[in-house]
Amino acid sequence: MYDEVLNYLGYKNQIINKDLENTIKETINEGKKHISEKFVIKKFKFKLKKDGINLIDNDLDFKSKDLKKHLKDCEEVMIIALSVGFEIERLINMYQTNDMLKALILDAFATSYIEKFCDRIQEDVEKTLKPNKKYLTSRFSCGYGDFLLEEQKKIIKLLDTKKSIGLYLSSSNILTPKKSITAFIGISDKKTKKLKKCENCNLRFTCYLNKEDNSCD
Repeated sequence: MYDEVLNYLGYKNQIINKDLENTIKETINEGKKHISEKFVIKKFKFKLKKDGINLIDNDLDFKSKDLKKHLKDCEEVMIIALSVGFEIERLINMYQTNDMLKALILDAFATSYIEKFCDRIQEDVEKTLKPNKKYLTSRFSCGYGDFLLEEQKKIIKLLDTKKSIGLYLSSSNILTPKKSITAFIGISDKKTKKLKKCENCNLRFTCYLNKEDNSCD
């Protein structure tokens, strides 16, 4: 986790003195005590439409040609929502008033943790599918390509995330708690190329990591 946090902090092989190293490690350990893992995941049959996909049993449309392309070789899709809770967010906010260094470290830690958490769930699902020779695509979230953030509303309602994991949506379609993820993961009969998230990310042209041929993966 230490190396991932350094990555999110923009580490570029600078020399890190022992005091800073200890601060980072101690702050990561503090952050771990304030993590509350919660997730909900459901599987749906779907069909491709001209400008997106339709969940057959729910007759619910998601508009995105990029999502359609991502799922073109799949028959089913899993939709997942997960969060690491409000406690870590409150801790970050507290340190923003009196210790910005720790606040930045905690923010990087929480961002890294939620991605690893999602990876872990996906790996567990992959193990259950392997005997049936089924494979998962990479994740595809609102904000990737032409998949608008406003489509989050449908996911929140579909998975009943307010009740199941305490995940809400702000008036500007931002997930709350902030360290949360919703995503579509296709289920296919064949292995698919798993793209780096940055290849679909709307921040790929301004992200300093991407400019340096790096990634937050």
